[in-house]
Amino acid sequence: MHMPDPAGNSLQTIIRDERADSIKKAMSQLSQADEAALKLFYFHEQSIEEISLTMGWTASNTKSRLSRARQRLRAAMGEAFQAEIW
Repeated sequence: MHMPDPAGNSLQTIIRDERADSIKKAMSQLSQADEAALKLFYFHEQSIEEISLTMGWTASNTKSRLSRARQRLRAAMGEAFQAEIW
């Protein structure tokens, strides 16, 4: 019988928590609309159509906004990791 390594699980938990904190910090740098769209799509698993109805946007506008929000999040995440490195 294989017993899980508690130290390995602790390390994985720490890494997961740090990653979640970095994402939260980066998301807080986005506009409210960008943050809401990303949360609805990724955390609440809403479709483009559902987000469009919630936010009052067209489907094509929602797709564009999500794309730009992802780019901004990527940039903010890069800045967060740069701050950790230096």
